[in-house]
Amino acid sequence: SDREFGDRVLETIVGARYGRQLFTIMTSNREFSELPDRVKSRFEDGVTSYLVLNEGEDFRPQKGK
Repeated sequence: SDREFGDRVLETIVGARYGRQLFTIMTSNREFSELPDRVKSRFEDGVTSYLVLNEGEDFRPQKGK
């Protein structure tokens, strides 16, 4: 599926950057809990990562409204 393909690409990119200890900023409309475990583990590493969750309301216009 498209989601599975996207998850594999995300795991590849985040994993490669993590392995090289490069800064990585990621934004997503998905909940953190919905991300692949390998991606979450890279961002949960308190030694090399700082996680900021923006839990604010989405102000973009919604379709159908």
